[in-house]
Amino acid sequence: MVFGPPREHPPAHVHVYKGQESAVVIRLGIGAFPPTIWEGYDMHSRDVAVAYRLVEAHQRLLNAWEQIHG
Repeated sequence: MVFGPPREHPPAHVHVYKGQESAVVIRLGIGAFPPTIWEGYDMHSRDVAVAYRLVEAHQRLLNAWEQIHG
């Protein structure tokens, strides 16, 4: 999920949820830099790994971030 202003802020990142309580925030990769795990909230490590791979495979999320945030 990419949230828009005024709630959100740089750097470019997405929130990935599993259920209502578990989430991980992943900073989007830019150029040669890969995505990075920023924060996790009650999410099992294997689910964090799945979320990371999804974000890594869908770098177009950076385009969505840039369209929303300029």
